[in-house]
Amino acid sequence: MGRGSSGAGGSLPNSSSGVNSANIKNSRDLVSMRERKQEEVDAVLESARTLAEDYGVQVGQFEIADIGGKDSGVLAYSDGENIGFNSGYFDGAKMDGAYDESVKQGYHPSRGSKSAIEAVGYHEGGHVITQRVADRLGYSGSGSMDKAAKKIVQGAMKRTGDKSSMKFATKISGYSKTSYAECVAEAIADVACNGKKASPESRAIDAEIKSILKR
Repeated sequence: MGRGSSGAGGSLPNSSSGVNSANIKNSRDLVSMRERKQEEVDAVLESARTLAEDYGVQVGQFEIADIGGKDSGVLAYSDGENIGFNSGYFDGAKMDGAYDESVKQGYHPSRGSKSAIEAVGYHEGGHVITQRVADRLGYSGSGSMDKAAKKIVQGAMKRTGDKSSMKFATKISGYSKTSYAECVAEAIADVACNGKKASPESRAIDAEIKSILKR
């Protein structure tokens, strides 16, 4: 999860570049840091607990890593099963500042009364949820998450009556425009942080996911 850009047009990109694994260094267990970073670790665990209750999906493992190169500004990442946080931002106040600045610029939805670490946890957990949707739909292979995300967004668009996926995503956040997968993750974070105050588009994605997972 981090900054990015998107092109103009009516349709979202099918996939996002993600974090280059070569830029992820010194990954270690995040929960083991609780003695030193209790507030931050508890915020991560709270986000995972909330998503498990709402969607019935469990995150595999949590890690923290040093992220360098062009990905140094990334706040966190997910492989569709596990979640990792950038050690450079794993501080409550620093994460709040970075996230709130992005919200002011329209890049992320509001975090409501949640901490930024929780909001980021919800977003990355959204990728884990999308992968579970892919599993439920029988999608497999390296593009399964992107395929599932596209189906989720298309189903949500039918609920809202939107015709352009790009315009649909724009109503959620700027980052949502970078791919279907990021659109879904941003919507999940929006709903988790803002509840009924989340955008209608985010709530439509939430409803579409729950409909698929209940099949």
